[in-house]
Amino acid sequence: MKENEKGEVISGAERVAIDCGYKWYDQCAESVQHFYDEEFEMNGKKFLQRKTWLCFRGDGKHEKGWTWKEDGVRRLISEPEEYESGSDTKALVFFWAGDDVKNIVASIRDGKNQFLKLTVPQPNNPQDEAFLKQLHSESPDEDGHWEEDSTENHLWDALCIVYANAMLSGIKFTEASQSPKS
Repeated sequence: MKENEKGEVISGAERVAIDCGYKWYDQCAESVQHFYDEEFEMNGKKFLQRKTWLCFRGDGKHEKGWTWKEDGVRRLISEPEEYESGSDTKALVFFWAGDDVKNIVASIRDGKNQFLKLTVPQPNNPQDEAFLKQLHSESPDEDGHWEEDSTENHLWDALCIVYANAMLSGIKFTEASQSPKS
C-alpha cells in the first residue's frame, strides 16, 4: 500500500480525473493537493515523478483534436499542459475535443457504438430519473455542435471525462477516437 508524504493512502488507481471546467483555478489547486511521489529509472538515471489528479476540460475549438509532438498522432485529447495551482506543483490539464468526444459517448449511451455498450438504468425511481435526465442534458444543434438543454449536466460531463481519460490511456472506442481524419 502506497502513502504520500502527507501519510494519505494511495489507492491502486494510477489516474484520477476531475472536471476543471467550472472554477478553473480552484480545481487546478485542488488537483495538486492529492499526490504521491514515484521513483523510476530511465537510461541508468533515477528520477522522482509527482503523480497528481489530472484536470480535464472540454474544448469546442479543436473539433478534430490535437496532433501530439511525441509521435505525430492526432488525438481527441490534448497533450498535457501545466497550469498554475497556487503551489510549487503545477496542475496537469488535458483538453478534450468537446463535440467529437460527446458524439462518441452519445453513441455508447444510445447503444449505437459497435465497440462498447453502456447499461443505463431504467426510470424506476427518482434517482434513476435524475441520472437519466443528466445523461440527456445536452444535444447537438443542426450544425453538430453540442449545446446544453439543461444546466444540470454534471453527470453527462463526468461521463464524457471518463471516456476522455480512457482514450488518454489508449482505449479505442471507434477507429476515429485515436486518429480522426483531418
